[in-house]
Amino acid sequence: KAGYNPERGDYGHVVVLQHSIRNQTVYALYGHLDTAITRTGYVLKGQIIGWMGGPHENGGWTTPHVHFQLSVASPETHDLPGAVCPEDRDNALYEYPDPRYVVGELH
Repeated sequence: KAGYNPERGDYGHVVVLQHSIRNQTVYALYGHLDTAITRTGYVLKGQIIGWMGGPHENGGWTTPHVHFQLSVASPETHDLPGAVCPEDRDNALYEYPDPRYVVGELH
C-alpha cells in the first residue's frame, strides 16, 4: 500500500510492504518519503521504493530520516499509528513490534 499523510508532523508519503519473516507475516511502514514512491503491486529484493522527502512533502520534518515501523496486523490503509494511548500500550507492544528485531540496534 502507498499513500500520503498531509498533516504537519505526520509521515508524509509512505509505503507499506508485506514481508514474511520466519514464517510470520509482518507489515513494514516506510515514511517521510518523497512523491516518487513506488506504487506497484510487488517489490523485488533490492528495489528502491522511495527516497527521503523534503519538509514540504514528508510531514514537515527538517532532519532527513526514514520512519520504519512494523505491524503484525494487516493495516486497513497506508497508515499505522505512530503513538497509542497508555491503556492500549500492552496490545500495541504486541501488534507493533520493536523494529530492532529486524534491523538490529539503532544508532
